[in-house]
Amino acid sequence: MRQTRKHAWLSVLLIALSCSRAVADPPADPDVLTVEQAVAWALQHNPELAVARKQRGIAEANVVIARTYPFNPSWQPSVMGINGPADAGITNRVFIQNVIALEVEMRGQGKIRRAIANAALSRSELEIAAAELAIAVKTIRAFNAFVYRQDKYRQLEDTLQLQERTAKTAKLLFDQGKVKAVDKMLAESDLVEARAQRGPSQALLVAAWNDLRRVLGTDQPITSFRGRLEPGERPDDTDELIQAAMRQRPDLQSLQLAIVEADQRTRLEIANRFGNPTVGPKMEYNESRIWFVGATANFPIPAFNAHRGLIQLRMAEREKAVQDKRRVEIQAALDVKAAVARLAEAQKWAKYIGSESLPALQTTMDSLDKLFEAGESSVDVLRLINARRYLLRARDGYLDALWELSSARADLAAAVGDIELALPLREVMPVPAPGNSARPQLLPPVAQSK
Repeated sequence: MRQTRKHAWLSVLLIALSCSRAVADPPADPDVLTVEQAVAWALQHNPELAVARKQRGIAEANVVIARTYPFNPSWQPSVMGINGPADAGITNRVFIQNVIALEVEMRGQGKIRRAIANAALSRSELEIAAAELAIAVKTIRAFNAFVYRQDKYRQLEDTLQLQERTAKTAKLLFDQGKVKAVDKMLAESDLVEARAQRGPSQALLVAAWNDLRRVLGTDQPITSFRGRLEPGERPDDTDELIQAAMRQRPDLQSLQLAIVEADQRTRLEIANRFGNPTVGPKMEYNESRIWFVGATANFPIPAFNAHRGLIQLRMAEREKAVQDKRRVEIQAALDVKAAVARLAEAQKWAKYIGSESLPALQTTMDSLDKLFEAGESSVDVLRLINARRYLLRARDGYLDALWELSSARADLAAAVGDIELALPLREVMPVPAPGNSARPQLLPPVAQSK
């Protein structure tokens, strides 16, 4: 069981090391919140984890209980007055009897109980590790969602600046008689429409901001952050990832320990099926002033109850634990396959928009802008607005593709049990050591990322 507990701590250490990838250069500003710092902060301060970690104290108490012998000795004194005829030879009027008895476990139940408690302790540690993994992935999702909404809002602000410039240019050209009044009105209408989108975008950003604070477990404002959604390809060897999931997912290891615990509970029920004898010394002092010293034993007779039902129950619980582990193994393999497929499609989507669609539309937009500002008669406001809308849709689509890519990475990290897979492919800052991490300060909802 010590080996099992060692594996539990190794799993927890694996998650901690996954959070703290070393880099060559030290962080320029330790007060700027990054995704790694967000994960470290959530692992230290998330209230859900604080509750989950208390389970370990309960498991440790059960280990102490299992190491303690469950029965106390009993002392049964008896004092009786003696009376009778004179020819009975009574020389002592007080009969005394003392019996000290202790229920004795004869079939190694103590060792089995300790094995159960140690398995439960290791299982609780792995359940905590599984909860930490889930919170880490949830934090990465929340951080990426905030970055995504921040980029969306910033893109909208850039669009507004471009449309304001277009409206001013259209008014200037209208005053010079180079464009018609309808072109001027179309440019102004397009600007009004863009401004109307600011409210919904701001609301979504504030919601993402509060979701991030909730998973961090803090109500302090974040003043600055560093992060962006980035493209990048990861190895997608499905079989290798499935094997990694089977090796390192803490919930699977926890279910394996649940099987061990169920095995030991079955053994304990079998050991208890005949009951335990009660033995101890016995002393009597009778009416003739004669002392009797000996031993007494009490053996239960399993005539009506041999614990058949309880043994059957424990065996059924073990079979359920085996099937539960099998269920999670199947689900883990399917989750890995689904995440790899989603990641591959997201990579194709982001690569196409980023390398083909966006550059072509940006080139077209730049050319139309120059022609429009030069007063080219063949380029009216309607063509310019349509070209800009195509470009903005492509930019939105690229952000959506990056968001889908980050979500697929988070799915893969949760399926494999390695949060390294959810982090972007770039050099990052190391996670501060527990107790020395800088307290992040919360961002204004529309702050620009560094």
